[in-house]
Amino acid sequence: MQVKFMHFLDYFIGLPACFLLSAVNACLSLIIKKRNHENVKNVLFIKLFGMGSVTLSLAAVKRFIDQRPLCNVYYLTFASNKFVFNCVKNLDSVKILSLRSENLKFFIADFTAALYKIRKIKFDIVFDFEFFSRLPAIISFLSGAACRVGFFNKYTEGFYRGNFLTYKIFYNPYQHVAQAYLDMVDAIDKKNALPYNKIHDRNINDFRDLHLAFNNNKSELKNYRRETGLDKHAGLVLFNPNVSKGFIDLRCWPLEYYAEIGRLIIKNYSRVVIGLIGDKNDSERCGRLAEMIASGRLKNFAGNTSLKELCYLLDLADLLVTNDTGPGHLAALGNGHIVTLHGPETPMQFSPFTLNKSSMFLKLGCSPCGTIFNRRQTQCQDNLCMQMLAPSIVWSEIKKIIKIKNLRWK
Repeated sequence: MQVKFMHFLDYFIGLPACFLLSAVNACLSLIIKKRNHENVKNVLFIKLFGMGSVTLSLAAVKRFIDQRPLCNVYYLTFASNKFVFNCVKNLDSVKILSLRSENLKFFIADFTAALYKIRKIKFDIVFDFEFFSRLPAIISFLSGAACRVGFFNKYTEGFYRGNFLTYKIFYNPYQHVAQAYLDMVDAIDKKNALPYNKIHDRNINDFRDLHLAFNNNKSELKNYRRETGLDKHAGLVLFNPNVSKGFIDLRCWPLEYYAEIGRLIIKNYSRVVIGLIGDKNDSERCGRLAEMIASGRLKNFAGNTSLKELCYLLDLADLLVTNDTGPGHLAALGNGHIVTLHGPETPMQFSPFTLNKSSMFLKLGCSPCGTIFNRRQTQCQDNLCMQMLAPSIVWSEIKKIIKIKNLRWK
């Protein structure tokens, strides 16, 4: 389904549904006593949209598991995001419930089946990680869970999601999303007044702080490196010139800028190979980029790798240069340095959850123009925030990284 159609359904069906369920909740609260969540058995996390956001939520899921290791943990997401959990170690116990979003028929069938299963499992706590989409809020109420946690900004107009959350977490646009998700997990044990997330910095700033990393088998990783010829080179630099349709188009750094950086790397470092990554939709764009760089030390993996092989590449990479998209967040599970190129969205909220990163952001007066509050919709047709991020700026940062990391590529 198209994103605009999902927004249409969310508004014209989700809005009245949230109002109706809020009325039901108000009536039930008069006759049913509030249940505690001390003896928690089953927990559900919900994050439907965005591979990057799903990846950022992993820290909160792992923290909850560490705090309550005996709980049965489930995660509801779109089917296209399921593979994220197959890439990460220490999250093997999480059971995935998925919804197909290719068309309305599949979505309705999967939604009905998932809701039936959710009711049957009888969850004690539901964490709604969506920002202001109404469907997860509706699911959290219909689950029958005693404890329902989600974002709730009382005085923010236009984002009514009902009034049936038991833990209302203030959405802070100046806080990193991964930290906001961690707040949700920690808030249920706090006795603070509203908003519940009056929580001081917990010193978790990286997936490694929670022992999260790729679960790649070392021997398989070594074999893949040999099969692809990467073992013949001292270093691997990946470019991710993602060109997915929709708002994300504006997040694309110009292709000729990638080409200029690629030629500079090839010219100055003789022991490094450049890899291009992307899905089948990126094949044509990456093919043009390969022609522009024109080097025997370039490998175009776009459209030719499985999701598991993508994880191999991200794990093997010393450096990733990427637009602000999912692979950049997934790469935070590896050991390489990530250079993310931001413009329409801010790294304050959406940078990879790792200390091994450089977030390039010019802070134009119009940036970020795509936010949670406008559902990432913008009037912009000319992304100067990305075009003005000159290759010389990025190249200067890359040289600093190579020096600091003591990468021996010459």
